[in-house]
Amino acid sequence: MDNLPWLAPWALAIVKVEAIQISGNSVMSSIFIEHMQKIGPLSFPKLTEFFLPNHSHSQPVSLGLDFLLGMKQPLRSLHLSEPLTMENFHKFETLVEKHAKSLEHLGFIVSTEEDATNGLQLRLPALPKLQDLYFSVEQEFYRPRRTYAMVTLTFPGDSDTANYKEHLPSIRSMRIYPGNELRRCTSWEKYGDFFDTFLPKKDTTSSNKPEVCTTLKRLYIPYEIGRHPRIPYPQAAELAGMFPNVGEKFMMKFKKTASQVIEMQH
Repeated sequence: MDNLPWLAPWALAIVKVEAIQISGNSVMSSIFIEHMQKIGPLSFPKLTEFFLPNHSHSQPVSLGLDFLLGMKQPLRSLHLSEPLTMENFHKFETLVEKHAKSLEHLGFIVSTEEDATNGLQLRLPALPKLQDLYFSVEQEFYRPRRTYAMVTLTFPGDSDTANYKEHLPSIRSMRIYPGNELRRCTSWEKYGDFFDTFLPKKDTTSSNKPEVCTTLKRLYIPYEIGRHPRIPYPQAAELAGMFPNVGEKFMMKFKKTASQVIEMQH
């Protein structure tokens, strides 16, 4: 497409914007980001919010991360709807680390289309201002005989779960949701640490008292998985105590699924 030169003036025209949402097919998006890169990240001094939708192609993500890594001003919002592949993990981790103190909204998806026998691990720093978190895993194409990588999200420290007081002290909303695999699943164990990362760990000062996250107001995780039979979330009974300020309607639904779990166990 000879680099679509007509996109260059568009990139130059938006250097003073505060937020960018790039839409369109992967080729056009990549070329547009390349034009932005040629102008230079430092030419976008007011940009603090970046949203890149799903293109079913990893190139726009890689280019977008390169562009954002060149900025100097703090980033407030970062949303990548295109699944992150292992080749882009380091760039993503570096970018989030760079803006850890300013990020208020963060959304990303990790691709499970990787041949990683020991699973995939993505590291996040403590995010003191983060209010909204969206985290998902997704396989682009379902292949019945293929083994997909397990994904673990880790925070600083020795624990394998998030410590909300230290890592996410301002969190208001979390959506922890697998992308397109729920109906095909036959066990919650398939997701492993995908969910367990966000269950508050035991308070180190009291072996009997679990950590409580009082800042969270909205929580989105699956009520159940599978199709025949449908399997309720196994730790539903614990959620109300962990997140006491999450909406009552949501928790009532989980209490119902918790009772279903008990019935299934008997």
